Amino acid sequence: MSDRKIKILCEEAYLETIWCKELLGGLQKELKKRRLSFELCTAFAAPIGEEEAFLIGMGASWLEEMVSKYNVSNCIPILLSNQSEIKIRGKYHLVCPDMENAAKKLKESFVHGERTKIALYGAGYSSDLDKDRTAVFSQLISAPSDIYTNTGNLESCFRTFYSKAPLYDSVICVNGYAAVSLVKKLEKENLPLLEKMVIISCEEVLKHSKYNQWISLIDLKLEDYGAAALAILELADSRNSISAITIRMNVKICDVPEKDAENLNAATDGIQFFEDPEIIQMAKIEQLLRDADDMDHHIIAMLLDHATYADIADSCYMTEGNVKYRVKKYLSMSGCTTKKELVELLQEYLQ
Repeated sequence: MSDRKIKILCEEAYLETIWCKELLGGLQKELKKRRLSFELCTAFAAPIGEEEAFLIGMGASWLEEMVSKYNVSNCIPILLSNQSEIKIRGKYHLVCPDMENAAKKLKESFVHGERTKIALYGAGYSSDLDKDRTAVFSQLISAPSDIYTNTGNLESCFRTFYSKAPLYDSVICVNGYAAVSLVKKLEKENLPLLEKMVIISCEEVLKHSKYNQWISLIDLKLEDYGAAALAILELADSRNSISAITIRMNVKICDVPEKDAENLNAATDGIQFFEDPEIIQMAKIEQLLRDADDMDHHIIAMLLDHATYADIADSCYMTEGNVKYRVKKYLSMSGCTTKKELVELLQEYLQ
């Protein structure tokens, strides 16, 4: 298999997202382990010879289009997805999370913790991923009215939810940005309410955020999908009669804490997910922190302590010019225009 040509095709719109990077990182690691050469691209090119293709994308229409193009060239691509169900036409193999089993285990955990009043929060109505997760976890709620959809503005979603928030003891957020946003707003509006709630997220974003202390995580372990994808490749090679292989990966379920005794009786069309200003802001901070090296994290920590450029330069053994160059990079990545604006934005999520 060492002389095989490997192409990894990623949907460009989601290349910089957390889940895409985790899937891609795990796949690249396994390919390197097997000393297989590969090419990463965002635009389709007809396969050459015995070329194999791995697809990473979120949009059903994009995936179906790419599968169709590869099938024309007698290639059956392998899809790596963080969605539990992919329903598209064409021949393909699939690695995806076993979210149905995850929902079953989570329900058992809710029952054990005596938590029965559950809401689904923050699903983007235009997101195939969020629709998929909403369908899976809707079995845990009592009625459709317990689903709070993000129609393009998380602030509006929160206001709708907040009017009924005392009814719930638990909230499942179908994406990490919704979880951070919800905790941030509840902490500001009603800390006692936040303290009695369990907030569960299907993914982690803003790993260094102070708000993550309130969030229980459903870990999809996406970095393991690469090994499964290579296993499919090897199995398909050895069995010519196989036309489609699906591997459903186990999901690590968080523990739902039991209620405290004192709390038992307490009481826009066409807008896409990543056009929500609040999500855009969180995504930019996420990207900044994920790309930052140890020196960047040290500089950011000193900025949050209101250190001067001169103090930072002395601490980091570099010139003030070098410090200003790095801060300029932070401004560009975060969308801020001044150091003051950057510090205030970071403080909002990190301190």
